[in-house]
Amino acid sequence: MQGTANSPSIAFGPYGILAAGDSQLNSNAYLWNTAIGKLATILVGPVSSPGAVGIAVNSVAFGADGTLATGDRNGSTYLWHITYG
Repeated sequence: MQGTANSPSIAFGPYGILAAGDSQLNSNAYLWNTAIGKLATILVGPVSSPGAVGIAVNSVAFGADGTLATGDRNGSTYLWHITYG
């Protein structure tokens, strides 16, 4: 899938519809619709100042309720509520 070449972590959602991959290059997480193999959305992570590049996300995991957790190299964890449908 597009954007997975630099993704050290990939997780599949509880419904098998979306996969989340991270990037070593920025603080974004990428969600794909696995049924059609296309990028669905980009979750833009926080940055330290306007115009700055965020800390790279290096881990992703889905909870049973569909919540996505992303972790960055600084040890911060961010929770994202993902809506399906």
